[in-house]
Amino acid sequence: MIPLITPLSTYGITHATIPSQKDKTIIITGANAGLGFSTSKILASKQATVIMACRSETKCQHAMQRIKKLQPDADISSAILDLASLKSVQKFASNFIANHPNGLDALILNAGIMMCPFSLTKDNIETQFGVNHVAHHYLTTLLLPSIEKKAATKTEKTNTMSHIVSVSSSAAFRAYPNYGISLTLNDINNSTQYNRVNAYGQSKLSNILFVQELQNRILSKGIQNIVVTAVHPGAVETELPRHIVAPLPLKIQSFFMASYHYFATKGFVWLSDDAALSQIYAMSSPEIELNPKKFYGKFIVPLGRISEPPQHTYNVTLQQKLWTFTEDIIHSKMTMGMDQGDEKELKGIENGVEKEEIVNVEIKEDGTSMELDDSIEIDTNSEKPKDIDSTSTSDQNKVTDASLTSSQTIHPGATPPPIVLPTQATAIFGAGCYWSVELSFQRLPGVISTSVGFIGGSVVKPYYKEVARGRTGHAEAVQVIYNPNLVTYDELLIIFFSIHDATQLNRQGPDKGTQYRSMIVTSNEEQYIIAMDALNGNSEYQTQLLKSSDGKYGRWWPAEDDHQQYLEKGGQTAKKGSLKPIQCYGNRGPIKYLSKKKKLVELFQRKIGVGSGDDEE
Repeated sequence: MIPLITPLSTYGITHATIPSQKDKTIIITGANAGLGFSTSKILASKQATVIMACRSETKCQHAMQRIKKLQPDADISSAILDLASLKSVQKFASNFIANHPNGLDALILNAGIMMCPFSLTKDNIETQFGVNHVAHHYLTTLLLPSIEKKAATKTEKTNTMSHIVSVSSSAAFRAYPNYGISLTLNDINNSTQYNRVNAYGQSKLSNILFVQELQNRILSKGIQNIVVTAVHPGAVETELPRHIVAPLPLKIQSFFMASYHYFATKGFVWLSDDAALSQIYAMSSPEIELNPKKFYGKFIVPLGRISEPPQHTYNVTLQQKLWTFTEDIIHSKMTMGMDQGDEKELKGIENGVEKEEIVNVEIKEDGTSMELDDSIEIDTNSEKPKDIDSTSTSDQNKVTDASLTSSQTIHPGATPPPIVLPTQATAIFGAGCYWSVELSFQRLPGVISTSVGFIGGSVVKPYYKEVARGRTGHAEAVQVIYNPNLVTYDELLIIFFSIHDATQLNRQGPDKGTQYRSMIVTSNEEQYIIAMDALNGNSEYQTQLLKSSDGKYGRWWPAEDDHQQYLEKGGQTAKKGSLKPIQCYGNRGPIKYLSKKKKLVELFQRKIGVGSGDDEE
């Protein structure tokens, strides 16, 4: 049944169109109630091997027996998974890998908790963030080798895709202000600043950020048949809203929940079995099998439609910072009190197989919008721990590198980049609208040539119009070919930090969007160390640091010819040493007053040997 309040549209799935899931092994978290139970029941009816992961053994066994009663031949089992305990997550994953050597086809991160009073998990992490994000991140990390193993065996004649589905929520639009994510555990665990609605939104926003970063990491390994998606199931008739009314008198609570279920039967919210179709679509649709690229990292809403997530989720820097922050939390919690031998054993478990390096995946969980793992219980009287872990500023600002090839590929209409001779070096900077950034470097003595283009995204051969819409993940950037004997990399960084505000996230002045983010892409280890030192000394900087060897992220895509040396073609001087103001868009837009920057004046004049009065402001 489609709720009356749902916009009329073409839907991608119905109960009748779900394909057979025979020979597929699927894990569903929070499977004893709500969406998790419905998803388990439906997939079992389609001949899948279903593993119901729940906190309470009693409730999970009861749920499994309910399904068995309806479908006596269902291939279904249960396992204990307490998402409030990272050790429980580790144990669950270890048991699965040991008992299922053939691998895992799909992981549905469904369990979650919604808008509960402030409390902490067993690992002393705020419950909504810990359960809805951190635990599922860890679970996916541990199970990823198993998913990759199964994906490697698939052919076009079989089910070719493996899936990771994170049940998020439209609540991601209502996270905390300032990009919605706290990146210190002290802030997350601060009970005095806690807002149950914003905290829930933070955990759901984290889900979507994680999905996009995970998909990019998987693709960077050359694996194209694992599709990672986030799903908003809509408002669903489950027990998930119970914490919203928990502070009210019992009679009012009972009235609210009774009314909620009543309106579900009248078609105002989704019934659980129908709402489950969205996440089932995300892991079974033939449309995804035929065109997986269309669904990489996407946000799916009822029923089987791709939609736009919050703008913050396109923030590549935020994706990477959240990933690193979450990994740091997990590592600190799991190694607390361990000796060196224990840490090596833990690393072996997390790597899955021998010493093979595994890409860590963090995925979101939670019944979202309205689905709860009934088995998650909260001690709302838990006290704040005496020692709350905090991550250092430098750790928070670490950017995780993905590895790829750095070959330069030209799209039609673009001029090939200049050949770099042994006596020359290359540097790449993103500092907002690339036209004015390019002209600034054109004027610097020691710079041989410049070109504008795009870097830091996942789309192949991007064009300006695509990047300008902020949908490719790329930043506008400038490639600088320079003579290191005449100008050093440190001096290039002086120019870079002087001509833009590196403390602004995904914007420069009036220009807003991830395409205007601050970025440094280094071409060798020496540049990387110099740039890292510069960033570590300025914790307020939002600059993303990449290497040109970071595959598709470090891959340089030149912009179209009409964008190259745009301002010079428009009449603004590119004379070496010139300090004339730069009009960013030719005859409009912000103006860069180079002569007001003391460091720039000194650098330009020292390099040119003299100051040119007619070039000053």
